[in-house]
Amino acid sequence: MNKFYTILVVFVVSVFSINNATAQNLQRKSSVNASLGLSILFNANLNYEYNLKNNSNLSLGLGSIGAMGGTITHIDFIHFFLSGKNTNYLEYGYGIMYLKEGNDSSLIPNFRLGYRSVRSKNYFRLGLSISEGLYIGKGLYF
Repeated sequence: MNKFYTILVVFVVSVFSINNATAQNLQRKSSVNASLGLSILFNANLNYEYNLKNNSNLSLGLGSIGAMGGTITHIDFIHFFLSGKNTNYLEYGYGIMYLKEGNDSSLIPNFRLGYRSVRSKNYFRLGLSISEGLYIGKGLYF
């Protein structure tokens, strides 16, 4: 699991170092983002997002929740929508989350409600999700 944290930290630092431009670019089909959140204790998540059409998107995420006594690994799948104008968007969606802790695993419903500010190829995220907790993140369109 230490490799996961190392890769996630390197990714977050590299994404946060990208300069913001002024033009919106939601026409790109794919994006990746990293987020840090507060859930049980601490949460780190990495998401791949794909634009289906208009403002309908799919997100596949992998993350780890730090809890008392260990970590809980999760994989989440969310269908989400972006609603807004110019560079400011409300993101909201629903999905499922697979949790794995030791030998125990479970499948639970998931949701996402947040704010997204888009600048050219990158964006900022802030919101609430079952899988990400109360999160803040940065992403990159490609």
